[in-house]
Amino acid sequence: MRVESPPQIVKKADNLTLVLKAEKDGKIRASSMGWDEPVIVLLGHALEIVWVEGQIHILLKQRTGMAQTETGL
Repeated sequence: MRVESPPQIVKKADNLTLVLKAEKDGKIRASSMGWDEPVIVLLGHALEIVWVEGQIHILLKQRTGMAQTETGL
């Protein structure tokens, strides 16, 4: 599995309670109380949470070389 494109920072927060919901159309909806819009994670993408200089960064990455059913578990 390799990352094809650089990650995109989609949200930043000092505190975060994240809710993830698997949608029937194959997407994952990530939302939090303070966000106006949810982050939609499509098939072949990954959501990454990183601690950077005292702040939480939510990154969205496009992945390649991953089978649709591969979970990594």
